[in-house]
Amino acid sequence: MVWTTWSKLRTRIQTLYSPDAVIYDCCDEFPHWAKFEPKMIEASDHLVCTAEVIRSRLNLAHPDKPLTLIPNGADPSFF
Repeated sequence: MVWTTWSKLRTRIQTLYSPDAVIYDCCDEFPHWAKFEPKMIEASDHLVCTAEVIRSRLNLAHPDKPLTLIPNGADPSFF
């Protein structure tokens, strides 16, 4: 299994790792990575994101792709 946040890696995943599954973690919306994202999503078995706005965008564009929202969080007692 490969879990990646780098959409540009899609072109090398099979060559480098030959994974049974690919998880694309869209942790942020970097404009310079946007052009690589559609193909990364297509090559992924599952999508993960950390923000509701990203989840909504991905779900609208790729409704048949499994998607999990794992929200960022912090324990305020540490600050």
